[in-house]
Amino acid sequence: MIFLKEKGIAILFLSVIFTLSSVMWTSDVVLSQADMGSIKLGWPIDFLIQDRSQLDPPTWWFPHNMGLGLPQEYAIITFRFPLFLFDVTINFLIILAILFSVLKFNPKLYFLAKVISAKYIAGTIGLISILLISFVTFDGHTNKLRIGAGIPSPMEMPPTPLARINNLNEVLIYLKKEPQTIAEIPEWKTYTSEKLG
Repeated sequence: MIFLKEKGIAILFLSVIFTLSSVMWTSDVVLSQADMGSIKLGWPIDFLIQDRSQLDPPTWWFPHNMGLGLPQEYAIITFRFPLFLFDVTINFLIILAILFSVLKFNPKLYFLAKVISAKYIAGTIGLISILLISFVTFDGHTNKLRIGAGIPSPMEMPPTPLARINNLNEVLIYLKKEPQTIAEIPEWKTYTSEKLG
């Protein structure tokens, strides 16, 4: 109880930061275009839903992992506050148990007990926030900030190799042309993979 009184606020800060950061390193598997409208993020229970249904990827792109997209590009976001509070509570208990166990069985780590204070954590949050704002402000026009799983959107992906497409009709659909037979395509070139034969 003494440990909880001394470190409770600091651990609460840590659990809020950890829970909020989870939307950047979690991802959701989309199986079809219909799933693009509700990409669920957060840990341990998803509390944020992002709508990216304006993207229209080709069928070969599914299934795919989707992380958090930039709010400037995908503004429709649903934040489920009750689930967020539940996640913060779970993460609070996890962090409390880990820190208590580490400090109890390793009393020499007294510096860790000093660092875990509301003052140090608030200062660290402020410093990280300033650095992030500076990066986005001064470097945002030259670099694209990729958040989450680091997977480019289907509009940014290079064209798929034809070796991944099983038949001619899929090639023609992908190229937005009318279906034809191989005989109707003039100068059709063939390719044989040395590795796959």
